[in-house]
Amino acid sequence: MRRIAEETARREEAERQARLAAELEAKRIADELAQLKEAEDARRRADEEAALRRVAEEAERFAALQVAEQARLAAEQAQHEAEAAARAAAEDAARERRESAARVAELEAAAASSERVDIFGIQVAPSGHKRAASKEELDLKVVIASLRTRLRSLSLQSIIHPAPKTTSSSRPSAPTPLPTQKDADDLRDKYNEIVSSFAQLPARIQDASAQAELKSLQFEMEASKGMMTRVLSLAAYSSTATTCDNALSDLLEHLDSYPAPPSETTAPHQSDPSLSPEGQLSDRVGFTGAQIDAMKEAARGLGDDERVAAERTRLQQTWTELWEMSMDKINGIPSRPPSSVHTPSETGSQRFINLNLDADFTPTGKQVRQRHLIHHILALA
Repeated sequence: MRRIAEETARREEAERQARLAAELEAKRIADELAQLKEAEDARRRADEEAALRRVAEEAERFAALQVAEQARLAAEQAQHEAEAAARAAAEDAARERRESAARVAELEAAAASSERVDIFGIQVAPSGHKRAASKEELDLKVVIASLRTRLRSLSLQSIIHPAPKTTSSSRPSAPTPLPTQKDADDLRDKYNEIVSSFAQLPARIQDASAQAELKSLQFEMEASKGMMTRVLSLAAYSSTATTCDNALSDLLEHLDSYPAPPSETTAPHQSDPSLSPEGQLSDRVGFTGAQIDAMKEAARGLGDDERVAAERTRLQQTWTELWEMSMDKINGIPSRPPSSVHTPSETGSQRFINLNLDADFTPTGKQVRQRHLIHHILALA
């Protein structure tokens, strides 16, 4: 009873640690996304404040020009009034005619010109003509196109939703593997570089074409956030699945070498030499079960991915078979026929699980090793 209680306590502690690790990973991902959003919001606020400052400065400059112009006009008017008092009406009329002629000439010249200047000093194309993009706007277009190319080169969509592959005989081939943790880390680094470069772009561009491209890139960046999070989750599951594979292989090695512990193991668990052979095997079974529970926890929310579902089913079935074989060893029960192994179903009745060792499929290197070990164990039985 004490051993069962200890095993239960270890499993509960392992489950707690697995949940804590999953919560920490989720918190880390959420924190990263929050930091990205906070940086984007800060950049947007800075751009808006800069734009408001520019508008305020331009308004102040225009107001100062208006005041100066009004002062100049007032001075000229005073001068004209003084001259009008001293000159004859004829001189006034002549001067008016000359000024009128000058104004007419200026209007004619302005009408013939292809551009006009508004009150802010900005050159505006006449109606019917498009404003040519500036060099700065053309450079922004190049940057936007480069960021879009870099973002698409990450192939996030194909990683989370890989297209089915077929062989030359039109039979489905092995599915695209899940991303490894290293793959996800490399993608995250590249993605963060793209996010950083995108944050340096202006919020708005005067050129309509460049603004449309910027808006399109913004939509792609928003969509990529969820895809990047999905890639990180798939990589985390892939890592836990690999840990399960290692633990299951070590359990197979332990069954093969029983009652002695395995000479070589892949997982970090080491047999306690102070325990009996049954205790050592029971301890390894508990460790392996904790890894299976962690794998199931990591698979939550990823059930729509066929690769995750297939890996979860494969690992669960292998674990079920090896658990039964381990219990037989621990309890000293003779091994059952190798054609099938039974385990209680959810309803309490018994079901039979075909080992299906000779099924027609292309296993991975880890699966080949597991199949050989199972064949060997069943042969020894």
